[in-house]
Amino acid sequence: MTVGLDPAEDPSYARAERSTPMPFVVAGCMSRLFEAGLIATDSAVAQSSLADWRAGTGDLAALREGLVEFAIRIYVEWKESSFKKEALLPSRIGYRLVRVADGKIVAEGSADGPPDSEDAALHPEKEAAKAGAASIASCVELLTTLAKGDPL
Repeated sequence: MTVGLDPAEDPSYARAERSTPMPFVVAGCMSRLFEAGLIATDSAVAQSSLADWRAGTGDLAALREGLVEFAIRIYVEWKESSFKKEALLPSRIGYRLVRVADGKIVAEGSADGPPDSEDAALHPEKEAAKAGAASIASCVELLTTLAKGDPL
């Protein structure tokens, strides 16, 4: 089974003086997919408002062309740590599992990011990776069931 990861965040972070730990969120998601035995690819981080992200299903044409069967779209909302202002932590990660062939949203939801703590502020990349992996757990579970031949 092939899966495309389609990450997004608010465009204000692209213009910010500091970057988000989004690459670590993506790495956590990709690790989770690979550990489940799924063939996965990721796309560049989209800059989108939450409202626009909720309104769409992503660029399915490019995924179809790449023979991807499902897309996991994630939207990361960030918060500053109260322990270290330079540290950005995922506050919530929304996800959608989309069947690429017809654009049907198969599953959706969100997962809270890590609680703000001194340790999280000192290691925001590690926390971002763990949050990424945790946020798509239900999608991975459903995909592994589908890979065994069980219908939706």
